[in-house]
Amino acid sequence: MARTRRRASARTRLNLEIVGIAAVAFAVFCGVALAFPHHSGAIGNWTAAELRRLFGGAAPFFPVLVALLGTIVFLEVNVLRTMAWFGSTTLAYFLILNAMLGAGGQRRGGTVGATIWWTLHALVGNGGAWIVLWLTLISLTLWLTNASAKRLIGRAIVFFGGLRPAIPKLPRLEVELPRGHDSLHEAFALPIQPIVPLNEAVRQRVIPTEAPAAGVIETPIFDPPAAVVEEPPRPAPPLDPARGDAGIAYRLPDLSLFDVPPSQKVDESNRAHILEDTLASFGVGAKVSHIERGPSITRYELKPERGVKISRIASLADDLALALAATSVRIEAPIPGKSAVGIEIPNLTVSVVAIREILDAVPNRGQVPPLWMALGKDITGRPVIGDLCNMPHLLVAGATGAGKSVCLNMIIASLLVTATPDQVQMLMIDPKRVELTVFNGIPHLIKEVIADPRLAAGALFEMTKEMESRYERFAKASVRKIEEYNAKYPDERLPYVVVIIDELADLM
Repeated sequence: MARTRRRASARTRLNLEIVGIAAVAFAVFCGVALAFPHHSGAIGNWTAAELRRLFGGAAPFFPVLVALLGTIVFLEVNVLRTMAWFGSTTLAYFLILNAMLGAGGQRRGGTVGATIWWTLHALVGNGGAWIVLWLTLISLTLWLTNASAKRLIGRAIVFFGGLRPAIPKLPRLEVELPRGHDSLHEAFALPIQPIVPLNEAVRQRVIPTEAPAAGVIETPIFDPPAAVVEEPPRPAPPLDPARGDAGIAYRLPDLSLFDVPPSQKVDESNRAHILEDTLASFGVGAKVSHIERGPSITRYELKPERGVKISRIASLADDLALALAATSVRIEAPIPGKSAVGIEIPNLTVSVVAIREILDAVPNRGQVPPLWMALGKDITGRPVIGDLCNMPHLLVAGATGAGKSVCLNMIIASLLVTATPDQVQMLMIDPKRVELTVFNGIPHLIKEVIADPRLAAGALFEMTKEMESRYERFAKASVRKIEEYNAKYPDERLPYVVVIIDELADLM
């Protein structure tokens, strides 16, 4: 039996509000006593003296601590866990600050701060005490903000790395050689000088001993002369289409990746004769005019003779099941749109439905919308294809072993072979890490499959902000749907975003 959380009574809620207001008032009184001890009376003077004796330099933060705790009690009257969490975190910050001030003695940190500091000093020494305090402060901050230290360090490196001054590049010098000469040394009869390091290179004036017809040339060059030759540009690395690099169009996967369905030959003529003979034995004349075989059910279309009532055929369902040795027989009288009676009988062997034969029936792959989904086959054996645009909120439910995971994988595979990453993007959440983690690495993913439920809430919040941003964009563009926006602004096409959540009940 599920446990029910008892709601706080009106009396309890009122008492907590009074406690919160009283705590805030006490915090204000302590702040006034610390700031203006001569204007707060004897009680104020005594309170300020005791706070300074206990907490030293951290005494001004004590009213802030009490006010914050009072506010938490006043607002979060029904969430005891939240009250304890925020209250203990705030108290821990205050004690860490007080202990750091206690390193300067009792005068700076007060009795409490000096006691905490000298306890740590006696246990781990002076340096160890500072390490323990800073480690506790950083760990508490990371736990409170749910941030990642590796990401913060990486962002700091990128930020400070971008602030470095750019190193000026040395100017390149291109000199056109006179005709009939292979080098500057030969053209101007220059003596070969020793190689000077590039960082110590100086600008030199070169005056040839034998001036050519063009006259004297004064050219600043670097030694060695090979430094003036401009090296050829390096070829750019090849683009990877799997990463979605610009310049290469994404090519839809070939359907030959999927297995071809095995051919199945079933002779239903014997059952058709048994069906006609059984009806004839009860005085009902009918002929099987057409047979439609599905994966698990075969439908026989009967055309009754003139004068035969349909109700007589419908009343013989149990007798037909006995004659055909079937588990059950369903009679559809008449078939909508046809002048025939349908008798549906389960197959002796259920045939396998391959995704290849359903995807072969998908029209116009690569043109979005619609977002085609291969769902399976109907009882007549025809492929069933749905459009996700017509059902934006889709829930796949069923008992264990009913085929929920197979249906989900069929939908994902259909989207992958019918839409490119710039047309459809996906966000997958799999708290149990068993169904969707195999799709890590596909170019359609906004980010890797989320397996941590705590991160899932943040990802869904980002999707909500993206949805609201699109609503604002549609309103400014005077359109109602994403199809209208993409048609109106083809250069700013927005991709469809499909959010797939496995085990939604566990996540909730």
